[in-house]
Amino acid sequence: MLKRISEIKNIGRFKNASCGTLQFGELTLIFGRNTYGKSTLGDLLSSISLNDTSDISVRRTIPFDNNPQTATISFQLDNGNEKSISIDNNSWSPALPEPLKIAVYDDGFYHNNVFTARQFTRSTKEKFSTFILGAQGVAKAKEIAEKNKKKRAITTEQTKLKKAAFSEIENLEAFLSLKPSGSKAELSEKKETKLRRYHELKKQKTNSTSIFQRNEFSPLTWFNDFVALIEEIKMCFMTSLESHHHTARRKLDEHIRINFKSSDGSEKWIREGLEQNQGENCQFCGQKLTDSTFSLFEIYRQSFDESFEKHEKTVKTELSRCGESIFKNRTNQLKVHIEKNAGVIIAFPELSENTRFTELICEVNELTKELKQYIDNWEKDNLIYQKQIGGYVLQKLKSPHVEVNATFSDSLPRLNDSIAKTVEEINIRGVELNKFIKSFKESVQSDKISESIEQVTTDGKRLAKEINRIVLSDQCDEYIKLSGQFQSLSQELPGLQAQLNDDQGSFLSSYFSKLNLHFQDFGSKEFTLEVGENRSGHMPIYYLKVKFRGKDISERELDRVFSESDRRALSLAIFWARLSEISAEEKANTIVVLDDPVTSFDNNRISAVHRSVIQLSENARQVIVLSHYEQELSRFLTTYQNNKEICLFSIAVKNGQATLCSENIEKFIKNDHEKARENIFEFIEGTNNSNAIGDLRVFFEIELGMRFAKQIRDQKINCQNLSDRIDKLATYNIIDEQVAQQCHVWREALNPSHHTWENADIEDQRNTARQFTDFIYNQLKPVA
Repeated sequence: MLKRISEIKNIGRFKNASCGTLQFGELTLIFGRNTYGKSTLGDLLSSISLNDTSDISVRRTIPFDNNPQTATISFQLDNGNEKSISIDNNSWSPALPEPLKIAVYDDGFYHNNVFTARQFTRSTKEKFSTFILGAQGVAKAKEIAEKNKKKRAITTEQTKLKKAAFSEIENLEAFLSLKPSGSKAELSEKKETKLRRYHELKKQKTNSTSIFQRNEFSPLTWFNDFVALIEEIKMCFMTSLESHHHTARRKLDEHIRINFKSSDGSEKWIREGLEQNQGENCQFCGQKLTDSTFSLFEIYRQSFDESFEKHEKTVKTELSRCGESIFKNRTNQLKVHIEKNAGVIIAFPELSENTRFTELICEVNELTKELKQYIDNWEKDNLIYQKQIGGYVLQKLKSPHVEVNATFSDSLPRLNDSIAKTVEEINIRGVELNKFIKSFKESVQSDKISESIEQVTTDGKRLAKEINRIVLSDQCDEYIKLSGQFQSLSQELPGLQAQLNDDQGSFLSSYFSKLNLHFQDFGSKEFTLEVGENRSGHMPIYYLKVKFRGKDISERELDRVFSESDRRALSLAIFWARLSEISAEEKANTIVVLDDPVTSFDNNRISAVHRSVIQLSENARQVIVLSHYEQELSRFLTTYQNNKEICLFSIAVKNGQATLCSENIEKFIKNDHEKARENIFEFIEGTNNSNAIGDLRVFFEIELGMRFAKQIRDQKINCQNLSDRIDKLATYNIIDEQVAQQCHVWREALNPSHHTWENADIEDQRNTARQFTDFIYNQLKPVA
């Protein structure tokens, strides 16, 4: 247990406190007025439990000096020996001796673990959860949280690795398990070989495609109908109209010969005239037609009957048909075709070593040369032919029924035969050329090349993967290691979480049962506390859910439902329930420090806490209570001092510096009047030199009221003035006149404005005090 605080220097009000002679007991009370340093002592002991003096370092004594903060505290071990620890570089050295522990309840516990601004907050919930679970429970939860955090970190690291090193890997699992078939140099050489082979095949495939896209020889076309058309148009020229109107025809011809200067167009003119005449008068001059004229008309009509018109129509049709075919351009398409085939002939240099193919090319070239000459001649002679035929056509159209004797040169028919024969010879060789070309194309088909390219590509990719696997071996090893860790954690975590849930489930049930018990014991009987759980973070957070008279209270309404006493009682109950949950062995090694545990408590709550402190002191290694409530400590001591060994200290301040002092319990528990009486006796006896006349005057008034309390109540004496009160006591014959006169004498003598006391020697003061006490205890009596 904590045995002694040897020294405290430059920490708060403790400028240079040396109090090593004071020995703490198993139950030690420390009284300290506000600002005297009580909280400093609490923080000092709390820093030992945390082994963190950061809160102490900010409590430097004011004014500052260059001296360091120091503190030395001794603990008594099981063997009776003492072990001291001291502040050294923001920590205690050595640490708190095993197996001792220190549990501190103070205002910081209230604000950190329970309420902030009278509300539950995320921070207080987290700290509450950590506190109730204790170090072991938190350790398990933290272990799981750390493992989950590590698992997420592994996933993040693997994602980074994938992005940085494996972004182009399609099947990462297969890549990681890939076993390279050789060294990097060997594989690189094989890959280069495959690459060269790939380009060779690719070139072959490209050429193959190009070869298949080359044109083959296309047969030439010559329209070999020219001679027949010439014969047909000749027949059309030679046709004439012969009918039973031969006499009319002869007379018409004679009439035309005699009456027309020229026969050109005469028949046409006569025919149109017949069509226009419709009466007995001439349609041109209006004269009456004679019988001879009508006879002539009859001859005309016999000459131009329906057979004539039919014959004329047939002649025109034939001339149009034959002329269109004869006059069309026959050579342009042929020449285009010749040039196209010329390109085909030179498009297959690969067949240049084929003798027959070369011979055919030569033959086609010679024949093509001849053909071109024929075409040139044709185009020249054709112009003459067209002009000649055109003249015959015009002549025939003028007199369709008259035979036209047409004669033509035989140059074009002979050229036509030559062209047709040459075209045929070229086409015969073209067919043979195409056989060679098709055979050649079939020999370079790309299917097998594509298969080879596909295989080489597959081999190349495999070699590239193996090389990449060697290059990324470190990253692969790291990824495989991370995957193993991830898998291990994935298998381990469910079991740990299930175990934690079981452990914490039973613990929380027991804890909240005790929490409700203590909360009600400390005076908040209409509340029920339940556990709430939040699993949104790394660790589950357990918090308080409050019911009042069976109704759920939202956290926003707590401020209106909880009184300050309820909040303080809840905070203390949380602390007490946690102590109730630790093992008997751990509790037997725990030093419990309570700093003002009954702040804002009314009397019934204070009594409950006092009982709990006594019960706790029976099981804990040590209980240290710090309080600034003198009356509360007196009440505790009055109740339990006879049945429990209690050590009592106080914090005294002299010249602004605090230190610990031992206190006499009997004297401490006296009321103010009793303490004033004891002080007067000690002054008279010379054991202290501190007394004031005002103290005697106050003592006199209180003692008078206490001595005659019943009589004053019965007579309803309510005088506030001491002089009037003395007179009333005499008036009601409670005291006699002589005692009343003596009371007035002392009233005046003890008046603070009386200077006799202040100017007197201290021994005279003691003598006056002695006479005063003699009057009080020997003469101040009621009337017999």
